[in-house]
Amino acid sequence: MIKFKSKSIAASNKFPATLLEIEVQRESAIAFPSDLHCLILPSLSRDRGVILSGRLPVWLFVGISESLVGYPWKATLDPRLGGAVVTATASLDAPDIGDMVTVPK
Repeated sequence: MIKFKSKSIAASNKFPATLLEIEVQRESAIAFPSDLHCLILPSLSRDRGVILSGRLPVWLFVGISESLVGYPWKATLDPRLGGAVVTATASLDAPDIGDMVTVPK
Protein backbone atom coordinates (compact mmCIF):
# COMPACT_ATOMS: atom_id res chain seq x y z
CA MET A 1 0.00 0.00 0.00
CA ILE A 2 1.20 3.50 -0.85
CA LYS A 3 0.47 6.36 1.57
CA PHE A 4 0.45 10.05 0.58
CA LYS A 5 0.87 13.11 2.79
CA SER A 6 0.73 16.62 1.32
CA LYS A 7 1.55 20.10 2.58
CA SER A 8 1.64 23.51 0.93
CA ILE A 9 5.03 25.21 0.81
CA ALA A 10 6.74 28.17 -0.84
CA ALA A 11 9.67 26.76 -2.79
CA SER A 12 12.62 28.95 -3.77
CA ASN A 13 12.00 31.84 -6.15
CA LYS A 14 8.56 32.10 -4.55
CA PHE A 15 7.03 29.36 -6.69
CA PRO A 16 4.07 27.98 -4.74
CA ALA A 17 4.17 24.22 -4.45
CA THR A 18 2.70 21.22 -2.73
CA LEU A 19 5.16 18.79 -1.20
CA LEU A 20 3.76 15.30 -1.75
CA GLU A 21 5.46 12.85 0.59
CA ILE A 22 5.06 9.25 -0.51
CA GLU A 23 5.64 6.18 1.65
CA VAL A 24 5.39 2.46 1.00
CA GLN A 25 3.36 1.07 3.91
CA ARG A 26 4.63 -2.49 4.11
CA GLU A 27 6.91 -4.14 6.61
CA SER A 28 9.35 -4.87 3.78
CA ALA A 29 9.05 -1.28 2.47
CA ILE A 30 9.11 -2.74 -1.05
CA ALA A 31 6.82 -1.35 -3.75
CA PHE A 32 5.42 -3.66 -6.41
CA PRO A 33 4.30 -2.78 -9.95
CA SER A 34 0.77 -3.84 -9.01
CA ASP A 35 0.71 -0.87 -6.59
CA LEU A 36 0.25 1.39 -9.63
CA HIS A 37 -3.17 -0.16 -10.26
CA CYS A 38 -4.59 0.96 -6.93
CA LEU A 39 -3.04 4.40 -6.45
CA ILE A 40 -5.46 6.98 -5.12
CA LEU A 41 -3.78 10.38 -5.27
CA PRO A 42 -4.91 13.03 -2.79
CA SER A 43 -6.73 16.09 -4.05
CA LEU A 44 -4.13 18.82 -4.65
CA SER A 45 -4.43 22.48 -5.62
CA ARG A 46 -3.93 22.75 -9.39
CA ASP A 47 -2.51 26.27 -9.18
CA ARG A 48 0.69 25.06 -7.45
CA GLY A 49 3.64 22.96 -8.55
CA VAL A 50 4.04 19.47 -7.08
CA ILE A 51 7.25 18.20 -5.48
CA LEU A 52 7.44 14.42 -5.05
CA SER A 53 9.37 13.08 -2.08
CA GLY A 54 10.02 9.59 -0.76
CA ARG A 55 12.17 6.48 -0.90
CA LEU A 56 10.69 4.88 -4.01
CA PRO A 57 11.82 3.01 -7.08
CA VAL A 58 12.21 5.19 -10.18
CA TRP A 59 9.30 3.49 -11.96
CA LEU A 60 6.94 4.46 -9.12
CA PHE A 61 8.08 8.10 -9.21
CA VAL A 62 7.46 8.12 -12.98
CA GLY A 63 4.04 6.49 -12.62
CA ILE A 64 2.92 8.96 -9.97
CA SER A 65 4.33 11.92 -11.92
CA GLU A 66 2.51 10.82 -15.07
CA SER A 67 -0.73 10.69 -13.05
CA LEU A 68 -0.31 14.32 -12.00
CA VAL A 69 -1.75 16.04 -15.08
CA GLY A 70 -2.64 19.73 -15.15
CA TYR A 71 -0.19 21.13 -12.63
CA PRO A 72 2.06 24.10 -13.56
CA TRP A 73 5.26 22.16 -12.81
CA LYS A 74 6.53 18.96 -11.19
CA ALA A 75 9.79 18.22 -9.38
CA THR A 76 11.43 15.41 -7.44
CA LEU A 77 13.11 16.06 -4.09
CA ASP A 78 16.76 15.00 -3.92
CA PRO A 79 18.14 15.66 -0.42
CA ARG A 80 21.68 14.92 -1.65
CA LEU A 81 21.41 17.98 -3.91
CA GLY A 82 19.74 20.10 -1.25
CA GLY A 83 16.46 20.65 -3.06
CA ALA A 84 14.08 19.47 -5.74
CA VAL A 85 14.86 19.09 -9.44
CA VAL A 86 12.14 20.35 -11.79
CA THR A 87 11.26 17.53 -14.20
CA ALA A 88 8.25 18.92 -16.08
CA THR A 89 6.54 22.26 -16.71
CA ALA A 90 3.18 23.17 -18.22
CA SER A 91 3.24 26.92 -17.62
CA LEU A 92 5.33 29.88 -18.72
CA ASP A 93 5.18 31.12 -15.13
CA ALA A 94 7.08 28.15 -13.71
CA PRO A 95 10.69 27.18 -13.10
CA ASP A 96 12.51 25.61 -16.05
CA ILE A 97 13.14 21.89 -16.41
CA GLY A 98 16.43 21.13 -14.67
CA ASP A 99 16.13 24.04 -12.23
CA MET A 100 16.71 23.36 -8.55
CA VAL A 101 14.11 24.66 -6.14
CA THR A 102 14.82 24.92 -2.44
CA VAL A 103 12.35 23.18 -0.16
CA PRO A 104 11.93 24.65 3.33
CA LYS A 105 12.52 22.18 6.15
